[in-house]
Amino acid sequence: MRNPYNFTRPAQEYAFLGGRDRELNEIKYYINLNRNGNNYHLALQGNRALGKTSLLNVVQNLYRNEQDMLIVRMDLNVDLVTSEYLFFREIFSSIIDEGLKRGFYLSPSKLDHPDRPKKFLHDHNAPLFFHEFKRDGTIDEKLLFPDAYINAAKQNKFDLPIPQPIVIEGFRTLIKSFSQRGTKVIILLLDECDLLSKNTALIQKQRNIIDSLSGYMYILSGTNRMFPEMDKIFSPFRRQFMTIKIDKFAHLSQAMECVRKPLEAHEKSLFDDETIGRIFSLSNGMPYKINMLCHFMYEHKGLEGQNNCHITEEILKKFKEQLSRS
Repeated sequence: MRNPYNFTRPAQEYAFLGGRDRELNEIKYYINLNRNGNNYHLALQGNRALGKTSLLNVVQNLYRNEQDMLIVRMDLNVDLVTSEYLFFREIFSSIIDEGLKRGFYLSPSKLDHPDRPKKFLHDHNAPLFFHEFKRDGTIDEKLLFPDAYINAAKQNKFDLPIPQPIVIEGFRTLIKSFSQRGTKVIILLLDECDLLSKNTALIQKQRNIIDSLSGYMYILSGTNRMFPEMDKIFSPFRRQFMTIKIDKFAHLSQAMECVRKPLEAHEKSLFDDETIGRIFSLSNGMPYKINMLCHFMYEHKGLEGQNNCHITEEILKKFKEQLSRS
């Protein structure tokens, strides 16, 4: 038994992301510019329940296995954005973890393997460490960040700022290491970025990193309050991003794709054009509401053994009750 409309969680795959080809193609355009040596950063901006997280998920999965780029995902929370140490530890750890999955470095269990050189040390329960070893065993590259992290931990002072050179050095070292392995760009996907406005110093450091380095790309996601909130404390940050507006569907054709795309080939006719027109109207063009309505309609069809999906009074009642709880 299946129901292709899961309104309780964002889409993960392109096959379930309908009506967003324009926005997705724009994101892909700038990703391709960056993988060819340019330096652009994006901000996906729109109200909640319009598909921003779904777009991040789809981008992550579309490019996950591309050999010339590395995709890193972070879902921000209050703890991460209130401490520079925790924020950058998460970024550096996530980048190295992705390198580990690619086989660029050795996991801790492989460090003492007699047939392979020592390349990497990383403990998930402790600060990260990163070393590049030359053939003679001497260290060629080393992150300075772990030492700063350890000192802050010993003094219980994670609320203090990190020196800017240590952060920039960390990014530069990782970018260099990955570029030597054929990676043209490291893409950082950050969700819930309204939270960045809670830390002025963190925004300023991000701006300085963007000014200082190439070889990586930010794609931020946040509501329409994201940049206005940041502007109150540090307005130059907005100017470094290309903004992609994520809005409710303006055209019936978008709703038709949203409804029919998740269906298997033999199911495409379950929703006729007139029914989709009514769904479009009832949902006010919001993808979340479209998926919710379609979920209940698909469920009703299965339970009642019907050949098509229709809107009934019972479905409308369930729809309104669910919205009141959302």
